[in-house]
Amino acid sequence: MKLSDLELTNINTLDVEENYDVFYNYSPDMLLSVDPKTHCVIQCNQTLCETTGFLKEEVVGMNIFDLYHVDSHEAVKKAFLEFLEVGVVKNANLIVRKKNGKKLYILLSVIAIRDDNNDIIYSNSCWRDVTHIKVLEDSLKETNKKLNQKVKELGNKNKELEQFAYVVSHDLKTPLRNIDGMLSIIKSECKGVVDSKWECYFTYITESAGRMGRLIDTVLEFSQIGIKSKKEEIDTDLIIDNVLDDFKLSIEDKKVQIFRSKLPKLSGYAIEFHMLMQNLIGNAIKFHRENTNSIIKISCDEERDQYCFTVKDNGIGINKDNHQKIFSIFNRISEQYKGTGIGLAQCKKIVKLHGGVIWIEENEQFGSTFNFTIPKELN
Repeated sequence: MKLSDLELTNINTLDVEENYDVFYNYSPDMLLSVDPKTHCVIQCNQTLCETTGFLKEEVVGMNIFDLYHVDSHEAVKKAFLEFLEVGVVKNANLIVRKKNGKKLYILLSVIAIRDDNNDIIYSNSCWRDVTHIKVLEDSLKETNKKLNQKVKELGNKNKELEQFAYVVSHDLKTPLRNIDGMLSIIKSECKGVVDSKWECYFTYITESAGRMGRLIDTVLEFSQIGIKSKKEEIDTDLIIDNVLDDFKLSIEDKKVQIFRSKLPKLSGYAIEFHMLMQNLIGNAIKFHRENTNSIIKISCDEERDQYCFTVKDNGIGINKDNHQKIFSIFNRISEQYKGTGIGLAQCKKIVKLHGGVIWIEENEQFGSTFNFTIPKELN
């Protein structure tokens, strides 16, 4: 037996109504309707009751403002006035009061239902529970607050350390000057009296004091990197010109061949960048191989977000085991050459100041290749 069209229509209508009831009551969002004249709730879904802890008979007939937390009343009034004016509210951040008094953070969206005269009959509202997002946001804010505090404390400690290095370096120079002065007096008083052995002792003391003085100056210089510098546009080509001019006599004396590509203009710290290139090029000149024509290549590759600079030489090279150690302060890989062991530590600090990284590669045959990056946008 076939069902009539009327019977099919009745069955379909019942199915639609039943499905709508299920969708409405068990929607993941809280749904309710409010009479804008009385401010009373006229309907709500089961999700709202389960989330807030109220019974449906408690919610229906309740003044809508009583469902909102007191901390949110001003924002609720503002949203209500907006609703009356334009008939819609989208994603207003509000706080609902649960039955147990706890806060429920929601996003409110409302649309007006109107009659034939375009007057508002009631509102259909959707509350989306965003409490978990609020908890995460608060946790993130607290974490950021603690992180900023730690950064501030670290900055203060760094300043104290830099000030300490400056004071110590300055104070250490005073006794060194006294030693040098007293030694000059002793040498003058003993001239022609003591034998050549004592002259060697005096020379040794003078040279040791000189090395100590240079070491103190270098420590002081290291502690001051980036302290008073200002970011500016720097012409790295011009800086290389100046650095090579500094080493002009050494380059001519050792017949060093310099090959360089066009270098960029970038945002950075001019004095520190000069010091960086001075250290790298100076090392390439100093650590040359005997009876070999020294070659130094200076280049830069432009990448998407950064520049990658390279200083390559054909000198004595650096053992792979020392590739990480050489960037530590006071680390010298050879006693054969004079130096303080601070130069490459300065390089690392300067590159880090610019937001980049520095590393060394071993050449296939001889020498070393130093690479470092500098971001195009220096923050």
